[in-house]
Amino acid sequence: MAEIEAGKLQLKVSEEKVAQQQEVIGESNRRLDEVRSRLQGIAVLRVDVLNKVKRAIETELAARNDAGTPPPVLIAENGNIVINENLVFEFDSFAIKKEGKPLLDTLSRAFAGVLSDASVRENIDVIVVQGHTDERGTASYNRDLSARRANAVLNYLFEANPILENSYGSYFASSAYSEFRPLNPAKTEAAFQQNRRIEISVVLKDANVRRVIDEYMLGLDPTLRRTL
Repeated sequence: MAEIEAGKLQLKVSEEKVAQQQEVIGESNRRLDEVRSRLQGIAVLRVDVLNKVKRAIETELAARNDAGTPPPVLIAENGNIVINENLVFEFDSFAIKKEGKPLLDTLSRAFAGVLSDASVRENIDVIVVQGHTDERGTASYNRDLSARRANAVLNYLFEANPILENSYGSYFASSAYSEFRPLNPAKTEAAFQQNRRIEISVVLKDANVRRVIDEYMLGLDPTLRRTL
């Protein structure tokens, strides 16, 4: 009888422990659902920021172009702005052409308009002006040329609209990719021309995502936290 009673007591203790663990797991699942919801909200906000940038630039370009004229730049699905080389530069040159300046004027106004929105600025880490070349020539020469072109575009954006530099200059950077990120791998003149480009990338912050995850981990039961 003593053994039976001891067994019952042990079973009861085990059941209580299981119930406690189920409670902890249930609370953890509830918090995880909250995290999923918050991360989904951040993802939606990030997409909204890219869409605001895209819409602002498309609006500016539409106002500048004649009806029915193809847009001078491509705005990719990821929000990047792709400017073909021959719109702003002569071949093998980093001097901005006179014909390209109105386009860059448009971009400078569009970016100033977007960055005037505090909710957009809060989620932008950096706006990178990237220089790209084709594969002809040495990688070092192409890297130098792509860097000079990216710097020339960024400098012109600031010169065209001093508000952009004075108020939002800290959001911008330039980079040189040389020949290493071609849009078209073919060895044709058309492909080479496509690959010679300026690309402007809006990089959004990941800090909000990390903060949400850190808060979740700190709120977990220590036993569960050690298992993750």
